[in-house]
Amino acid sequence: MVKDRRAFRFQLGQLLASTCKELPGPKESRRTAKELWDVVVQICSVSIQHKRNSDGRVGLIKHRESSMGILYRSKFITFIKKLREPLVLTTLISLFVRLHSIVRDDIVNEVTAEHLSIWPSTLANIQAVDVEAVAVTVKELVSYSLTLNPNNQSWLITQADIYFVTNQYSAALNLYLQAGAVSSDFFTKPVPPDVYTDQVELKLKKSQMFLLAGQMFLLAGQLPTTGAERFVELFPASSLPPQIKAIGQTELNTSNPEEVLQLAAQKRKKRFLQAMAKLYF
Repeated sequence: MVKDRRAFRFQLGQLLASTCKELPGPKESRRTAKELWDVVVQICSVSIQHKRNSDGRVGLIKHRESSMGILYRSKFITFIKKLREPLVLTTLISLFVRLHSIVRDDIVNEVTAEHLSIWPSTLANIQAVDVEAVAVTVKELVSYSLTLNPNNQSWLITQADIYFVTNQYSAALNLYLQAGAVSSDFFTKPVPPDVYTDQVELKLKKSQMFLLAGQMFLLAGQLPTTGAERFVELFPASSLPPQIKAIGQTELNTSNPEEVLQLAAQKRKKRFLQAMAKLYF
């Protein structure tokens, strides 16, 4: 068994090292990435048997034991938690994010990561993959990576996306803001576009909206029947969180030059993000 364990780790380590060496290489050089993918898919797969039900229909029965077995999955988690190199961890995160995206089949709420393009976009036998095993592994992998470097922007965004797709909007917003803060000197400079991509900014705004809607519903349930006037008395503008106060801000004069409008928008965005970060950190 020791010999098997060493061979298992050696194969994974070799494939990981080769895959990282090829990054960001052309498509033709990604053969080892595909080999690594196949090994991981095998680890996360279960055996499937066909069985006829009492009504005569043929159903599928999934068994937790695969050709690699549960033992190899536990070895894999142990192997992961011995890794320290950021590029290696980023590569593994990327692989599991892609695999998780395929088995979840949710193109609307995808989790993002670096180097996703090096992995296959489909699975030949998707029914054989243990969805729960993939979900647990990607969460453990990202969580472990962040214990090594809590300010890694890519890992923070991936973790925030995981929270977002599982409807944990407060935790997601916190990490989206943290990723923006560490990449922009606490929003004193613009957040790099590779950190706040269009997709990430959309999720950040949606997280704010969902949280705000939840706050409003909670407040509405506590209000007396006197309505809006009583709401204003109970919650004056000075006590409202910054995202609510921002709703009532007037726009700048649209006759101003475009560069003036853009500069003003950037300043408002910076102040808003700083206020949000102070609120959630």
